Amino acid sequence: MDPEWERVKEILAAALELPPAERDAFVKSRCAGDEALERAVFELLVHATATAKDPLERGAMPGLLDPLGDIKPGVEIGEYIVIDRIGRGGMGQVFLARDGGLRRRVALKCLLSSATDAGADRAAILQEARNAAAINHPNVAAIYHVIEHHERAFMVMEYVDGETLADKIGRGRIPSDRVVAIGRQLAKALQEAHSKGIIHRDIKPGNIQVTHDGSIKVLDFGVARSLRVATSVGSTAATTGDVSPELPQTLNIVGTPPYMAPEQLRGARVDERADIFSLGVVMFEMTAGQRPFKGRTAEEVRASQMAGAPNLEAIDSRLSISLCEVIRQCLALDAGSRFQTAAAVDIALDDVEREVVAQNSGAIELLLRRLARVSAGLALSLIGIELLGVITCRVYDQFLGRIGRYSSDTWGSYFVAGLRSMVAPAMLLILFSVGGWVLFEVVTRLVRWLRRRTVGTWLRASQAYSVYRQLQDPAVFARLAALTGAIALALCIWSFSELIKNFTSYVDTAPTESLALLNPSLRMGLRFRFWLALINLSMGAAVVVVVRLHKRRPNPQMLSGLVATIGVLMIGVVLNDVPYRLFNDTSLPKVDFGGVRGYVTGEDGDQLLVYLPDLEPPRNHTISRRDEHLKFTGVSESIFTPRH
Repeated sequence: MDPEWERVKEILAAALELPPAERDAFVKSRCAGDEALERAVFELLVHATATAKDPLERGAMPGLLDPLGDIKPGVEIGEYIVIDRIGRGGMGQVFLARDGGLRRRVALKCLLSSATDAGADRAAILQEARNAAAINHPNVAAIYHVIEHHERAFMVMEYVDGETLADKIGRGRIPSDRVVAIGRQLAKALQEAHSKGIIHRDIKPGNIQVTHDGSIKVLDFGVARSLRVATSVGSTAATTGDVSPELPQTLNIVGTPPYMAPEQLRGARVDERADIFSLGVVMFEMTAGQRPFKGRTAEEVRASQMAGAPNLEAIDSRLSISLCEVIRQCLALDAGSRFQTAAAVDIALDDVEREVVAQNSGAIELLLRRLARVSAGLALSLIGIELLGVITCRVYDQFLGRIGRYSSDTWGSYFVAGLRSMVAPAMLLILFSVGGWVLFEVVTRLVRWLRRRTVGTWLRASQAYSVYRQLQDPAVFARLAALTGAIALALCIWSFSELIKNFTSYVDTAPTESLALLNPSLRMGLRFRFWLALINLSMGAAVVVVVRLHKRRPNPQMLSGLVATIGVLMIGVVLNDVPYRLFNDTSLPKVDFGGVRGYVTGEDGDQLLVYLPDLEPPRNHTISRRDEHLKFTGVSESIFTPRH
């Protein structure tokens, strides 16, 4: 034991035996000028004096009123010296103590106060408190360790100075920007805990400490139930939502009813989505200054929940619609309709935070931000169109042999070609994406409707629902979309392999018979572009759905699938647009050259590049405009028109 702390205890014990008027002089004389020792004793003495005013300690039978009534300032619990009692609640009593070794303040929470808390429950509670020490996050009060003392168990926690969120709410509603900031900190804290397999089960303003710098610390994670315990309910509970009769009610009914999720109030098994519901209740209370559900008991709160949460916009029309929507989704009575993870809540609140910041920064700044985004998007689109036009025109020139001086394309013509090549696919992409998203929402609502039907209906739909739930994972959906798109693209390329071989060849040497497939009257190119457009539209819609699913249920593993899906989309777009001019811009001036038909494919001053399809290769010839054998027919037709 630290000798200095032994001196502190000795002086404190002697001072408490003296009348209050004599204590100051006594302490100063015993400390003999040691300022650190004097401060430590006076600190304990002040708190001891304040505790003496506690009504529980003035009662005739304090042991009956307070099972921890024997723990007074100066009592040693392990290596900690009790300074004061700082809290009392349904989940345990809390004492302020000083760590003699590290010379810091800590909070001691009594988890188990007598030998009656024994057996499996005692072991589970102690193990869970130790597991909670693995949570290391700036918004979670750190748990140092768990100690047992005189048949009691204490959790040693970080002492967080400040006030509870309940105290702040008690003084009035909290501004939206602070609601969002606090909500994001809570979401990050829950995300860290859930990643360790721990759910809190009692998120409420009284368990949230607001520090002097405005940050928050979540308390009482050590009295949560771990996910593996909370989800150990048998198959009966999994199907019907009832508590398994073999499990004690206290294993599941943990928390404060006004902040508990419906499934938690029923005693059904819970997961991290119960904490998300409680987070929604806290944000609602911060925003509206009142709880969304009335009542104190579980029965009263459940009855209030049946009517749903009040409309926040009706309480205050000035509130951010996006913030109200986030809170509304957190408070969905059906766990499947809530945000599925705390990370999803954080992402949604990030969007709200930007909106709130933009609103607070003024209309001009908001306009400038939007203009900057639109300008950046427009610039990228223009660059993309130009690059696509360059590719399309270069392939066209290479096919016709219009290289060097015979190519009349300019940067302006590249842009026009690129724009023309993607107008129709882009319009279809928009329509198809909207239609795909509508179909996705319809299927989602249909599945939710089936879940609310009878057990028989649910069992008949269980296999389909299992597949549906897997597809709700953005990583699974992205990989499936990429694989499906790759297969469809491969089948399309295989089906039109001859056509692709033709438009990637060279008109000067390719067999005329094979080039006949490029004749517009056969509509081979139209069918090729149609199927590619359909694949591209599906991939575009899949990208939208993956991004949307990732916002609801973030999964970093979806990135590879998303990149693969975008890759398939890009390949399809290039394949669709590369032959655009070959399918739509091959109607050229027809000439007669010595009785042989020809087509003017390029010109350079007086020199013409003429394609003579009925001759043996090479079929491209340079002919002077003044050549006596050259006659213009005044007709334009496709260079792939068969010989008459």
